[in-house]
Amino acid sequence: MCVAILYRRLPGEGLDAIIAAFREAAAHDPLGAVLIVPTSRLADDIAHRLLDGGTPTFGDAVTTLAGFARRVFEDHAETESLVTPSQSRLIIADILAARASDLPLLVRGDRAGSGVVDELATLFEVLITRKVDYPEALGDLQGEKSAEIGLVFDAYLHFLDERALVDESLLLAWAARWLGGGGPDRTGPVFMYGLYEPMPLERDLILAIRERAPELHYVVPRADNPAVFLDDGIWIRPDMVDDDRTPPEERGRIAGLFSGREIGGTVRIAARKDRIDEVRAIAQEVRNLTDRGVPPGDIAVAFPDLPEAMVYVEEVFPDFGIPYASSRGAALIRSPLARALLSIIATPVHGYRREDVVALVNSPYINRGQFPTGAVVDTLSREARITGGAGSWDEHLKTLFASLEAEIAAPDTPEGSRRRCDAMLTAIAGVREGLGRLFADLAILGGAETITGHLAAYRSLLDRWGCPVMPDAGDPDLLRCEARDHATFFRALDTLEETARLLPGRKVSPAGFLSALSLLAAGTGTGGRRTRNTVQVVGIREIAHLTIPHLFIA
Repeated sequence: MCVAILYRRLPGEGLDAIIAAFREAAAHDPLGAVLIVPTSRLADDIAHRLLDGGTPTFGDAVTTLAGFARRVFEDHAETESLVTPSQSRLIIADILAARASDLPLLVRGDRAGSGVVDELATLFEVLITRKVDYPEALGDLQGEKSAEIGLVFDAYLHFLDERALVDESLLLAWAARWLGGGGPDRTGPVFMYGLYEPMPLERDLILAIRERAPELHYVVPRADNPAVFLDDGIWIRPDMVDDDRTPPEERGRIAGLFSGREIGGTVRIAARKDRIDEVRAIAQEVRNLTDRGVPPGDIAVAFPDLPEAMVYVEEVFPDFGIPYASSRGAALIRSPLARALLSIIATPVHGYRREDVVALVNSPYINRGQFPTGAVVDTLSREARITGGAGSWDEHLKTLFASLEAEIAAPDTPEGSRRRCDAMLTAIAGVREGLGRLFADLAILGGAETITGHLAAYRSLLDRWGCPVMPDAGDPDLLRCEARDHATFFRALDTLEETARLLPGRKVSPAGFLSALSLLAAGTGTGGRRTRNTVQVVGIREIAHLTIPHLFIA
C-alpha cells in the first residue's frame, strides 16, 4: 500500500528539499525512483543540478507527467502505437476532407484550412484531458456547429481506437489503465513537484501512481489567494499533510503578485506598439545586462506563442550580438528553404501564376542553372503581359516574339532597336525552351493520387533537380540553420509518408497534397537547442518554478 505525503508550499518553494529527498531515494533505488515536475525545461535543469552535485540520473528518472506516461507506454505497449501531434492534425484534416459534405460550417470548399485543424486539435486535447462529454456538456447551447465538431471528435476517437493508436492526450489514460491493472513491474518511490491544478485525466494518472508506488511525495503550490490557488491537494487522499510554515506576511506577499496590487521595484512593465518593436526593446535590455557583466545564462525571455515569436527573435537577436538558445525554433513553414520547396507544388496548384513561376526560377535552392534566371523571366513575362496559366506562358511569349520579328523587319526601325529586339528574341527562345522543360517536369505532380503517390512523384522531382541546392560557403550560422531546415523538411516528408500508411488510401488532388504537407510544416518546429551559457528563449509555461535572475515576459 502506498504511503502518500502531501506538502503545501508557496510557488517555487520546497524544490531544493524535494530534490534532496529524491537524491536520497535514487541512491537506494536508482532504477525505480522518479521525480515528476511540470515542464521538461525544469526536468532538464534538475537533472543538470543533480549531475553537477555528483548524482547522475538514469534514463528519464526526472521527467514530466507526460514523459512518465510515455515511459510506461514504451515499456509495456504491445499492440498500440503512439501518434505525434503533427500526425494527429493530419488525421483530423483527413476526416474533415472525407466528411466535407457533412460539415458545411467547418469546411469551405473541399478542405478545411490549417487554422480550423489547429483549433480542433487544441479543442480535442482539452476535451480528452478534461474528460468532457462533448457536445452534451453544452446543454442548451448545443447547435449545428457543435454537432459538426462532435461528429469530427467521435470520428477521430474511432479512427484511433480502430487502429490501436494513442495520441499524446490519450497516453495519460493508457498509462493510468496499465498502472491500475496491476502489472508485474515494480514501481519505485515517486516525487511530484509543482503541478498546478492537474486536469481530470492527469489526476487519474496521479491517483494510479499513488496506488502503485511504495511512497508518493506530492508538493502542491499553495498561497493565501483562493482566486488563484484552488487546489489544496486533498484529492490525492494523503496519509500525511505537511503545511507550509512560511510566515503569513511572506505568504501574503507572494499571493499578492496575483492580486493586481502595486508591486515592488524589481518588476517593471512597459508597452510597445507591436511585436517587432517589443522584441527589439527586449534585445536592447538584454544587451545592456550582458554589457554590465550579467552572464547570458542568467537571462530568460518568455513568449506566450514561442513558435510565432521565434521568427522575430531570429531576426533581431543576432543584430544585437545576443547568444540565445530555444527549445523550439520557428515553424518550419517560415523557413525560406521550406517555402521554396513547397513552392514547387504550389506553382502548378495555383495555376502557374506569373509571380509564382518567377519566384520558383529565382530561388537559389531550386535553380542551379537548368532553368532561365528569375530576372530574365520576370522582365519578359511583364513585357508579354503574362498573368498565369501554363498554356498562356508560351502563347504570350510567342506573340511577343512575333511582334519583335515584325519590328526588326520594319524598314524604319533604327539599327540600335534591331539589335535590342534581336537580343530579346534570343532571350525569349531560351525562356520558352527552359520553361517548357520546367512545366513538363511539374506536370508529373498533377492529377488525383494517394498521398503516398504524390510523395513518390515529389521526391522523384527533387532528386532529378538536385533540390534543394545547398550553399558551399557563407556565414557559418546561416549554413547551420539551412542544414537544420533541410534535415527537418525531409523528416517532415518521412512523417507524412508514415501517416499516409495509417490513412485510407483515398486519392487527393495536388491541392490536397499541398495542404497536408503545409499543415505538417506549420506544426513542425525547426528544432532548438538548450545551451546553458546563452540567453534562454522559452514558452511562458516553461518558466514555472525555474530560478531566473533576469526574466522578460513578452
